[in-house]
Amino acid sequence: MLARCLAGVFLSGSDSAVPSDREDAILVAQLGARRHYAVPLAFHAHGKLQRLCTDLLVHSQPIQRALRLASKLLGKAELRRLADRQSGIGLPRPRTRSFPLFGMQYKWRGQRARSAQARTANWLWGGERFAGLCAGQLDSSTSAVYAFTSAALELFQAAKRRGIACWLDHATAPRAFEVGLIQEESRHFPGWSARPVDDGLTDRYLDRQRAELDLADLIVCGSSFAKRAIEAEGVASERIVVVPLGVADHLYSDRRLATYEDHQGLRVLYVGGDGLRKGIGYLSQALDALGRDDVEVRAAGDLELSRLALSQLSSRMTLLGTVPRSEMPALFRWADVLVLPSISDTFGMVILEAMAAGLVVIASENTAAPDILRHGKDGFVVPIRDPAAITEALRILASDHELLRAMGREARERAGEFTVSRYGERLMAALGLKVQDGAIAAAEAQG
Repeated sequence: MLARCLAGVFLSGSDSAVPSDREDAILVAQLGARRHYAVPLAFHAHGKLQRLCTDLLVHSQPIQRALRLASKLLGKAELRRLADRQSGIGLPRPRTRSFPLFGMQYKWRGQRARSAQARTANWLWGGERFAGLCAGQLDSSTSAVYAFTSAALELFQAAKRRGIACWLDHATAPRAFEVGLIQEESRHFPGWSARPVDDGLTDRYLDRQRAELDLADLIVCGSSFAKRAIEAEGVASERIVVVPLGVADHLYSDRRLATYEDHQGLRVLYVGGDGLRKGIGYLSQALDALGRDDVEVRAAGDLELSRLALSQLSSRMTLLGTVPRSEMPALFRWADVLVLPSISDTFGMVILEAMAAGLVVIASENTAAPDILRHGKDGFVVPIRDPAAITEALRILASDHELLRAMGREARERAGEFTVSRYGERLMAALGLKVQDGAIAAAEAQG
């Protein structure tokens, strides 16, 4: 009953888009609030969005406020994240189409999934169902479709039958590649994994990803690391383009560059779920080796680790659990440094978000760090599984606050080269579409 009531709320804001008669009319299929809707925003700002198809959108500010209030009263982080699913970012309602009944069912099934296999089964079901719903939105004016990994196959199949171009955003590493890395991690940190690395559905998931890769006319990824992972699946390099993502500046408009005069020591932030994949164990080892009492660490995210792992980590850092996007700016204002020692992270948007807030970033080479950071100038790029490199970077920053301030300023300036506006321009260029100067900046200002 609750799901149906909430679905009615979302249905009220999901008007069907008017078919476009423009030369470029792109249908974007996006399951979830990926990148704060940067992809459809980019197409819309350049006059090329036919419609955004997604699961859930909140158009009403009173409803957003009600969801946030309910989350506080009920202690449900999921309601807070749902409130962040808003379309007040420059996308007009006629250019959106949501599927709230599906979206609520998908979330309900995900919350009931008690095992890794059940979770993957829901991802597979959701991807197939969502792509099928999006396929029903194709019409004679659609010139291309842009969809994301594991939720694109049925849409691509329908588009190909109509002769419509298919662009795949490979937002995650190929499943086999990533599972191999995480299996190695489970051996490095025995007893830490809270679920099986290979849940029995890996082959089925990988088959779906490979079928999408085969159908895609062009594959877009966010980092050189992601491109290498896709090439490992046998995909030709010329079919892949790297387009570094952009940070949505208006989300952090109240940020300030820390002066370090109001606290002693060093404040370190870790952000990310799936702790084994994000390498939080190496941060813990680095802190052990650092051996300083004036370094405070907070970890935000659902780490999905065993009680043993959480117990060991909690002796080194404060575990905050899931933190909604709306509360992240406060964490960035608190911190001096972000550490992201991921084993597999095809981009790591938090890198740019932290840099935009003036934080120095220490991140592994298996992220977008090599494409963004200038080692030693605005951050540090470290090898994977190398706690000693993390320790050394933290020691340098903790011992020299003048350097910390200078690198923070450089990081903030560097983030200005990776805004949503710049991302949109790079994406249009990669897809061979015309760019409208300043279009996304204008949309952001309106949003």
